[in-house]
Amino acid sequence: MRIDQITPLLKYGDAISHTVLYLQERLKNTGVVSNIYTPAGKREIGGRSLDLHEFQEPGDQIIYHMFMDSQAAQFVAGLKARQKIMVYHGIVPPEYFSDYPSRTHQLRGREELKFLKNYMDLVITNYKYHERELHELGFERTLVLPPLVNLGDYDREPDPHLLKLYRDDHVNLLFAGRISPNNKQEDIISVFNYYHKRVNQKSRLFLVGEYRGNPGYYRKLLALVNELQIKNVFITGRVSFAQLLAYYQVSHVFLSMSEYEGTCTSLIEAMYLKVPVIAYHFGVAAEVLGEAGRLIRDKDIRETARLVDRLATGGQARERVLERQSARVAGFHPDQVFPKYQEVLNL
Repeated sequence: MRIDQITPLLKYGDAISHTVLYLQERLKNTGVVSNIYTPAGKREIGGRSLDLHEFQEPGDQIIYHMFMDSQAAQFVAGLKARQKIMVYHGIVPPEYFSDYPSRTHQLRGREELKFLKNYMDLVITNYKYHERELHELGFERTLVLPPLVNLGDYDREPDPHLLKLYRDDHVNLLFAGRISPNNKQEDIISVFNYYHKRVNQKSRLFLVGEYRGNPGYYRKLLALVNELQIKNVFITGRVSFAQLLAYYQVSHVFLSMSEYEGTCTSLIEAMYLKVPVIAYHFGVAAEVLGEAGRLIRDKDIRETARLVDRLATGGQARERVLERQSARVAGFHPDQVFPKYQEVLNL
């Protein structure tokens, strides 16, 4: 059997790219022939994918990963295969980028999503929240499957330099994810501002994630930090995987104020790596956490800062959260998740 994947891009540090690569690995381990194709110039990870123009006669099944606009959408629409499956990873609503007009691809991506409705046999998405989006657009054949995350990757050794630098008597807050308006890093900074000045001056905030795609929003965050005159805010940009692991290892609380995310992989990472999670209550975050972590329904800065303090400083509250997170993340283990994909793919 041959099952090929087509994705708009393949890059380091991108959660969807890692999912594509891991799915290929699992497929090949079951004896399936599987290639990954990307449009020309849209891959950073050499040797793991082919250019779209090299695509040969379609095999048994084609999986298209939809999360942004791409010339690949028209290409996929014209292909013939026994089954064409789209994996919808979510597209950030364009209103989050109303102050950043250069980010028009968010709108184009949603138009392409509508266009593909008549060319797919099945659409898989990881969360009911995204499935509801699809139903509103008229998609009928949809299925919700958990995200396929290679949790074994997170057992690697973290960067020793960062461990030595930041493992001390400070409380470290972390958010890992793209610097982007939908992730609301300005709200995280506001909580940290109160926490750092009113609760615990021995504290740091790490905002770990790529910012080059949103330079205007990145400058807005820098201006906010400068305006509030906050110390110990670190916006790291893209980091290596070993560095990412180190940031998790030295952090006491993972704080997310995101209002829209596609994969929400970072919440799964935090649970697996035993970092207590506080997250704003929106659809995907609520589905990922279930009864684990702590969901907040409003963005009260003072109350959130106090919750950070309760979970950061140990005690029963922290232990209860970690216990629930450990139980919850077991359901995301790939050995439980991949068989569900096998069933859909008739493997």
